[in-house]
Amino acid sequence: MPTKKVSVEQELDVLFPEQFHQTQAGEKIVVNPFAFGFWRTAIGIYNRNAELIQGAMQGEDIAPLLLEDDGAVFEDLAALTLGACPGFTREDLDKLPGNEAILLFFAVVKVNADFFARSLAAGLKEVSLKSSPA
Repeated sequence: MPTKKVSVEQELDVLFPEQFHQTQAGEKIVVNPFAFGFWRTAIGIYNRNAELIQGAMQGEDIAPLLLEDDGAVFEDLAALTLGACPGFTREDLDKLPGNEAILLFFAVVKVNADFFARSLAAGLKEVSLKSSPA
């Protein structure tokens, strides 16, 4: 029986399917893996907010981390969210109710969990190399 040829695009669609976040108002927001050009920004945001992002990845309550913030973390969360949601603007994000914005951030973390796990692994490797005796 002949095998069906699959294009590279189809293979990538299987590996990296488009994800949607459904708002309470019924709006669908596309959530994609970060584009390569956004990686440097995402890694910088991850390095500043690793505890918060790891907590989000593990489904922990991140409210205490958000409440002790002076506002910078909200800008970082907005940047990550917009980096994964093509066509979604900061104005769109600002109009969402707070709980919807946080749920959208969780969707971004879920879709990009592999990216964050690799960032964490690289950071842990760097720390272990610095702390190991020469």
